[in-house]
Amino acid sequence: MAGLQVIVKDSGIRSRLRKLEAATGDLTPVLKPGGDVMKSSVEENFEVGGRPRWKPLSAATIKRKGHSQPLIWKGILRNVTLRVTQEQAVLGTQPAARDYAARQQFGWDGTGSRAGGKVKTPKRPFLVLQDADKDEILALLDKHIQRAMTS
Repeated sequence: MAGLQVIVKDSGIRSRLRKLEAATGDLTPVLKPGGDVMKSSVEENFEVGGRPRWKPLSAATIKRKGHSQPLIWKGILRNVTLRVTQEQAVLGTQPAARDYAARQQFGWDGTGSRAGGKVKTPKRPFLVLQDADKDEILALLDKHIQRAMTS
């Protein structure tokens, strides 16, 4: 997967993953459901127009697209991918969406060698987890840790 990817740096999640790995040596049973939580969260971001809400489109962009919904044009960003290995769950975009995804996620000042007269793009982060999602992942991890400690 060479598209845009998200790295969760939450210390609670990372410490519990290390604890579970030490206890079982295998994170796979928790990474898939945790990845599903992340993917559902990103899909909901599209359903509600961002969390926090995405900045509205400019009038010129609305005219060109024919509607006012940010980040929804051809659907390439909505096609979020999840890849689970024994060590990680990776959420991201298709490689073909990499540049467009990065421009939306982080914003773009309209400069650089690839600018080609394009306008600035405000940040519209879509690969974002909510606190409730992190809490759900922590609960999954705690359940698996408890199960591993009592086995």
